[in-house]
Formats: sequence, C-alpha cells, structure tokens
Amino acid sequence: MKALVKTQQGPGHLELLDVEEPSCGPGQAKVEVKASGICGTDIHILNDVYPYRAPVILGHEYSGTVVETGPGVQSAKVGDRVAVLTSIGECCGTCRFCRDGHFSLCIAKLCHGEQLDGGFAKYSVVREELATPLPDNVSFDVGALTEPLACCVQAVERADIKPRDVVLVSGPGPIGLLVASLAKLQGAKVVVCGLSRDARRLQVAKEMGADIALAVDQGDLISLVKDETDGYGADVVFETAGVEASVKQCLNALAVGGTYVQIALFGEPAISVNANMFVNKHVRLLGNYGMTWESWGRTLKILSGSGVDFSKVITARMPLSAWEAAFEAVQHKTALKVLLYPE
Repeated sequence: MKALVKTQQGPGHLELLDVEEPSCGPGQAKVEVKASGICGTDIHILNDVYPYRAPVILGHEYSGTVVETGPGVQSAKVGDRVAVLTSIGECCGTCRFCRDGHFSLCIAKLCHGEQLDGGFAKYSVVREELATPLPDNVSFDVGALTEPLACCVQAVERADIKPRDVVLVSGPGPIGLLVASLAKLQGAKVVVCGLSRDARRLQVAKEMGADIALAVDQGDLISLVKDETDGYGADVVFETAGVEASVKQCLNALAVGGTYVQIALFGEPAISVNANMFVNKHVRLLGNYGMTWESWGRTLKILSGSGVDFSKVITARMPLSAWEAAFEAVQHKTALKVLLYPE
C-alpha cells in the first residue's frame, strides 16, 4: 500500500512509499482510512522540531471503517465507522497520569503518527478500544476532526468559561476556529483575531459563530476588547497561533484576574515576553495538551449534536499522492484544514 513515511531523523525525509499492508494482532483492529487531516504537528515533524521515531507513517487525525479484527477483539466489529484515538497507541497504564485518566501525559506514551504508524496510508492497525464508534450523522471528513477537536474541548472546559464572558482567540487557524466555536457554545462573546492576510479565515470564524473577527494590522485589538468589557480586558484568552507577537498581544488584552490558555506549540520555542505580567495581572495560566477518555467522548457528542458546522474548517481535500502540495498549503496557510485521502 502507499504510505507517507518520515524515513529518518532530520528536516525533510518525508516520502510516499510502497509499504507492506499491516495485519492485526491480538486485541487489534484494522481500519481502512477514509480521511486523514494534516496537523501543524505533522509540519513540525517534517521540519524536525517535534518528537517522533523514524521510520514512521505520519497522520494522527483520521477516521475510517473497521475491515478486520484480531484474536480476542470484543468492542470493534467489521463494518464499524470509527474515529481513531491516536494519542495512546501505547501507554503504561500505571503512572500517576494514566491512573488519573490523563493518558496523553503518560511518561511512556507512544502515539500513532509520531512513534507508531498512523493514518497517511490505506490501512492502519490500532488497539481495538482506540477505534471508537463514529455517530451515524457525522461524515468521515468531519470524523477526521475528532482528534484536534478533542484537544480543544479539553482546553475550553479547563478554562471554565462563564456565560457572557468575553473570550479572545488569537490565531484563526483550524484550532483557533474550533476553540472559538466551542467558546460560543459556552455562551461567551467571542473575538477572533488574525492578520489582514487571514481575511478568509476571519470570515470563516464569523460563519462559525464568532461575534467579532479582527485583523490586528488594520484595527486596534486592545481598544476593541476594552470597549467590549467596560475597560477590563478579555476574561479568557486562547493563544493558538504559536508566535511571540500573539503571546504578547494576548497578555496585553487579558483582564486582571483573567485566564490565559496556551494551546499552540512554537516552532521556535524560545520567545521573549514580560513575565511580570503573569504576576501583576494575577493571571491564571493554563497549558493544554491532548485529551482524556471523557473529553474524547464529549467531543463525539458535540460533533453529532451541537449544531455547529465543523466542516467549515476543511478547505482542501487531496489524494495522498498530492501530499507535497497539501503540506505546502498548510505550511504557507493558503488552506485551513487539509484532508488527505488514501489511494
């Protein structure tokens, strides 16, 4: 089968190869991949700035159909439509994080698409419990959004947004748009900001429920936020761009006593900010990584019954053979979420 493989350590080394089709072992399910999304993490792996183990088939946002099961499998059945929970291809089950249900933080965790083969291929073999049923009214395309949306669900829930809070989301990429939609479901007034080159993305933010979408190089974000909050600043900010200027902007826009949530990873993790602001503004600072089984289950319910059209973040669909153009579209931000289809 054709698969997109990170062949060795270092920048680049991503190739579409013919590889052996995987088979099921005990307790495993074989999924025929129907749609697989490109994540910013895939770009980081391409550029060698995120942990992975080569050689490995990339792709950790995917959905599909179970076509085979191994010995002893009980929960997965041939024909099941599934979204794949890739964040715990393997985990120890005994560390304090696993015992508390936070498997994404497991000290021995291995993830599909990073250390274990993922979904940029025709077939993927996973532990049976990771092939989770996809609601009948959720398409495979939208099902491929389950993993990134679950990360956002956990982040928004941890932020403890109150109805009528003013929430600022900096960065109108796929994660930012998903966060904004979820914050709106919590009853918040939502401001999404980007740059003038993000005009189409900011329009999608409005289409998905944001109250205000602003290009910060064409308008005064701080004045706008203060006007919306009687001068106090945003109650909650989500930084989803992963750039230094965005972090500074979020801190400046945040109210005293507000909550700052860092979701984006930084391609260049060394940034410069005025750390005194965390103290002087009495900031509640949260980082968010991954999800739990509970937030994964809630995500599937949100996809099925929230009424939000999450498919709006999908702006390009390409065959796996066009992976170079697809990765370029993501890296250069000419598309939002790009889905790849196996051949």
